[in-house]
Amino acid sequence: MALHQHEHHPEKSEKPKAPKLSRQAHQDVWLPIEALGIVYPKAQRPLKPRKVKELADNFDEGKLDIIHVSLPIKGIHHIIDGQTRIAALLMLGFKPSDKVPCRIHPFDDEENCATTFVELNSKRRAPTAIEEYISRVAGKNPEHIAVDKIVRRAGFVVDQSASMAQGNIRAVAALLQGYRRFGADALEDALDLIWETWDGHPDSVTAMFLLGFCMFCREYENQIDRKHFVPRLQKRFTPGQLTARTREMAKALNASTGIALKRVLEETYDRGLRGKKLKNGKDD
Repeated sequence: MALHQHEHHPEKSEKPKAPKLSRQAHQDVWLPIEALGIVYPKAQRPLKPRKVKELADNFDEGKLDIIHVSLPIKGIHHIIDGQTRIAALLMLGFKPSDKVPCRIHPFDDEENCATTFVELNSKRRAPTAIEEYISRVAGKNPEHIAVDKIVRRAGFVVDQSASMAQGNIRAVAALLQGYRRFGADALEDALDLIWETWDGHPDSVTAMFLLGFCMFCREYENQIDRKHFVPRLQKRFTPGQLTARTREMAKALNASTGIALKRVLEETYDRGLRGKKLKNGKDD
């Protein structure tokens, strides 16, 4: 599909008016690049310069797919799908006034943009777990909203751009599994305990830690004395040391790392305790 090259007329400086569109159906139109942008970052994946360059290096104008956009928000159509293609065109020297084929979807809110992003990308390269999580939160999926509120109350975030930053959780599949298997209270108690012990260290929120702490907190929810337990954990283990000890335990028990971590936590809690020790329950 060839691009429409816009003839530049200095005396005409006003931006093209966005076409009127019924909210009941999408419409395929040609829009100038300058009328497109990312209005809702949470409803998109971060732009990857390497992907942009790769696409630009192998660009075939005849195979340019349609760009999916929203209705205009303050004059700008949010790019639901196609931001890498737009960035590649600009890298190749196309002007902001050049027009590209767009499909305008009949909405302008973040929720619908996020939901449509997931739907479109599931038909090609599936979004990463974090991309899908963030988009589903933006799309107001009830389960993801509930989990995200728990995460934020505990002081953590899920941020695909922050990588290994303090307080950033990337093991979103384990977050959701912990919520589904062990419940909201166990997940919240687990995250509170992890934060109190290691201040959001990135190595303390791996899938192993999230699931192991969820198991521990659900089984002993009414028995845990944090004033006793947190200093003991801090003194005995860094997140890295606890990871190593858990792997040893998993090998010895021939068990999952989640169950092994729960056992290590039980061991640590009861060690040297003269008072009431944990009453063992049943492993999941």
